[in-house]
Amino acid sequence: MAITTIKTRSSNRSGKPCLPFAFTVAAAAILVAPVAGAADWKVVPTLTMRGTYSDNIRLAPRGLEESDFVTEISPGLSITGNGPNLKFKAAYAFQHLNYANDNKGDSSFHKLDAAAQVHLIKDLLSIDGSAAINQQDIDLFGPSTITSGIHTVNPNRTTVRTATISPYLHHHWRGIAAGELRYTKTQVSTTSQTLSDSDIDAVTLSVTSDPLSRTLAWGLRHDARRTARANTNSIDSKISTADARYMLTPQFYLTASGGYEDFDYLVAPGAEDPKGTFYSGGFSWNPTTRTNLALSVGKHFYGTTYTLQSSVRSRYTLWRVTYDESVTNTPEQIALNSTGSTADFLDQLFQSSIPDPALRQQMVERFIAANGLPTSLTRTINYLTTQFYLQKALRASVAVTGAKNSVLFTVSNVMRSPQSVDTVSITAADTRQLGSSVLWNWRFSGRTSANFGADHIRKKLQTTNAQERMTTYRVGLAHQFHSKLTGVVELKHAETASDTGLSNYQENAISAFVSMQF
Repeated sequence: MAITTIKTRSSNRSGKPCLPFAFTVAAAAILVAPVAGAADWKVVPTLTMRGTYSDNIRLAPRGLEESDFVTEISPGLSITGNGPNLKFKAAYAFQHLNYANDNKGDSSFHKLDAAAQVHLIKDLLSIDGSAAINQQDIDLFGPSTITSGIHTVNPNRTTVRTATISPYLHHHWRGIAAGELRYTKTQVSTTSQTLSDSDIDAVTLSVTSDPLSRTLAWGLRHDARRTARANTNSIDSKISTADARYMLTPQFYLTASGGYEDFDYLVAPGAEDPKGTFYSGGFSWNPTTRTNLALSVGKHFYGTTYTLQSSVRSRYTLWRVTYDESVTNTPEQIALNSTGSTADFLDQLFQSSIPDPALRQQMVERFIAANGLPTSLTRTINYLTTQFYLQKALRASVAVTGAKNSVLFTVSNVMRSPQSVDTVSITAADTRQLGSSVLWNWRFSGRTSANFGADHIRKKLQTTNAQERMTTYRVGLAHQFHSKLTGVVELKHAETASDTGLSNYQENAISAFVSMQF
């Protein structure tokens, strides 16, 4: 069952990078050049070779399965740069897939995750930038990139490219206030016609009390944003916010915020205009440096809202719970997800056991590679739609690590409700996604570990109660032959059951790969 009225078969090829994407990345590189010489650079070429056998390479319904063996060759490059005025990190891979039984299915993909921060003039001018190329789903219903893997022939997959460059002026008037004026240019493009290329231009002006203020802190902020897509009108949004924080004790603060927001997207006849005043109040509690809890309740034009941020970290565990509500759209969500949260989560988890940042980063990278973890631990599908929607997202994650065992568990509940009326594509109904995942890594020797994982996602159309359930099980064995050579063998079983019967399939696959650094 499709979510959008426009549904096209996505090419399995990545296509050529679009010119705006290339120009944005090139501009960021030019701006980095003046401070690049003062940084310490590390360039690591990589090569991954993988062989995968699947008994249902096209994810076809039962009785129509076709098996195939897929060979993947993926050269890559990892670059990090650290200096007094520069932070840079990029990982790129070119993935080429060859199908033994169907040469016409041969395909190539680009994969990129890059971020940089440059300080050109101390306490005055800086630039942030990021770029990403990934695969993601087109529709909510249908085979998903989360469970199917890149080796399958998946018509519900598209290549998404994002590039962001954000120069900003900033200054700290000691004892008085701090201010920032930022311009952000974001470009999002896909190889699917469901979502046309988008340009997001945003200007943000903020003034806050002196960062050293303890008893009373305040802030003023104005955001102006324009989202432009090909062949349709641009959409503007403006949000002005004032907030305050009052310290009752060194660990407990009262918080409050209020302002005005205005979106100019089209709404259905009789619907309330998407604008009005908003306010919220809550508290922030930090009993220790490893524990924090922030909760607020407020009112927006779309109803009563809640936010929650909570985390507890010990030597061997990390607990995190978040809840937020916001009006957003697909290009903005793609841009937010272009920087992965898996590495950040694991970095916090290993912070106590591995104090050295460089060694901890190597451990995080090895852990992600050995377990085949995605850039985000959130098991929800960011499908394509041209509309603005209200998203309510509850996410929780728990990680436990010991001398030989590490366990990661995540759950999520994400609901989306369409807010705008689009002349190009209309979302059929409200949607809800329930996701959960568990991963157990058992290091039974210094160089060898076993991995056990399970994922489950339930997708639902709220108006019709139509559902689709996706379940995946993985068992793997990883061995580090030496510091620059790792091998993994993995067995996978995936199945999808849909009320409509259109996406009922099973797949069993076995893969083996070696990953080398030079």
